[in-house]
Amino acid sequence: MRVAFFLTQYMEIGGVENVVREVAKRLKKRHKVYLIIRDRKQNTEPEKFWDGFLKIPSSEKFHQFLKSRKLVEKYIQKNKIDLVNFHNWSPAAPFVFSKFKKVITMHGSSSERQLNEGRWYAFPFMWLVEEIAMNSCDAITSITKHHMRLFALFKPLKTVYNGVDTKFFSPATVKRATARTELKISGFTGLFIGKFLHVKGLKYLLDAARELEDVHFVIIGDGEEKYLLENAPKNVRWIGAIYDKKVLRKYYSAADFLVIPSINEGLPLVLLEGLSMGLPVVGTDAGGIPEILRRGGGIAVPKKNPKAIVCAIESIRMKKLKRKAETVFDWNDVTKGYEDLFESVMRGSK
Repeated sequence: MRVAFFLTQYMEIGGVENVVREVAKRLKKRHKVYLIIRDRKQNTEPEKFWDGFLKIPSSEKFHQFLKSRKLVEKYIQKNKIDLVNFHNWSPAAPFVFSKFKKVITMHGSSSERQLNEGRWYAFPFMWLVEEIAMNSCDAITSITKHHMRLFALFKPLKTVYNGVDTKFFSPATVKRATARTELKISGFTGLFIGKFLHVKGLKYLLDAARELEDVHFVIIGDGEEKYLLENAPKNVRWIGAIYDKKVLRKYYSAADFLVIPSINEGLPLVLLEGLSMGLPVVGTDAGGIPEILRRGGGIAVPKKNPKAIVCAIESIRMKKLKRKAETVFDWNDVTKGYEDLFESVMRGSK
């Protein structure tokens, strides 16, 4: 089977990109894998394991739109690609009337994001566009069951959760005391890892930190809301962006809890990595976060609510929760889910 993965961007770090990398690397053992991306400055070069890749113009101009569509269809024919797996609705939208086999994986909802950010007036149009793009595909997957109530009213939807390398992100791989000494971490310490985007809710974490002067917070990441850290309280330490997974693993081991204060989410990999490392999690009720936390390992709190974050952190501290690696989805299981779905589409069943 020849499968192409279609993304709007391909950065070194990013949830969608990491899902595609991990699944494609494992599919590569039995199938041919190709990558199609929009040509953007922030993209990293595709890895050598890909059997081929295509970069298309990222311009929104109509003539470029038509040119890009023709480029993709020609590339699919030339390489005899059996199926294209679009990640999110926007790259699929131009191909609503195309005849090749299509599977769309939804990592979140643009329409739900409009509601979460107070732009309720934009919700109906965005929801309609998402539905048209999704229902033009042969099969639809979502990374959480949460989105089933929003997506694909006219077609069945299969949940294929994100995964984690459970052997790599394991408490047994790092000595906690050594990691704390090396990273200069002491006292009761929380960890935040993510892009500094509005939807990641960094503002609400900083507000909570101001109420917890005796709790330390380590912030890992970078992005457009970096300015928020200019007035961060003294108990907050910003490390910057870290791309080395071995270093991130040390921070997971050294911290006492993980905070995910997002306003809008799909299923963040940092959540699964933290749980796999046995780290208690305080996460908002955004996207698939509460769906996973109901299995154990953390506390879900309302979005945009610093006081709820404070209460959850205090609860973790008072209960002195022991670190325990929670069962999460391994990438091999995730890949099998995608492979089974792709093969069912090729057979004509959905």
